[in-house]
Amino acid sequence: MSTGAVLDRHDRQRIAAQLEQVLTEMVRLHERLLEQGEALAGALRSADPARVESCIVEQSGVVQRISELEQRRRDLARDLMGVAAERREPTIAELIALVPAGARESLKGVRDRLRDAVESVGRRYASLGLAAQTLRGHLDGLIGQVGRRLSHAGTYGNAGRIESRVQIVSGIDMTR
Repeated sequence: MSTGAVLDRHDRQRIAAQLEQVLTEMVRLHERLLEQGEALAGALRSADPARVESCIVEQSGVVQRISELEQRRRDLARDLMGVAAERREPTIAELIALVPAGARESLKGVRDRLRDAVESVGRRYASLGLAAQTLRGHLDGLIGQVGRRLSHAGTYGNAGRIESRVQIVSGIDMTR
């Protein structure tokens, strides 16, 4: 649709229906991210790197699809608002105000569900980030302990890496 076109009621109704489909799919995908967050939490609890990687790959696909839907939402906003949507990102509430009255309540309900889903995902993944940091700290500590126990010559430092501060003096008599 051209960005300068005057929209009639039918056009606005069609755009409202498409916007509702996009937002509904975004809700579904955010709920999927929550499910994947639970799977990731389980993988972190069991310290299973293969499962962690699998979860991350799966999440990347969902995030990519959300990004595509967000672009579709922007396109619909441009169709609905014209050039004004190119100057700044309109809120969903602003878009709802431009659709026919019959479509507003349904869109408000989907908007509210999307807001709740996005907030839930944000909280869940923030806690997963803390869990991952805790796990990393724990593993770094274990690596350091193993390094200290296995390094009778003091070659390995606290991080389990070779440190050059320790000098081992040894020699072999090759004159005989």
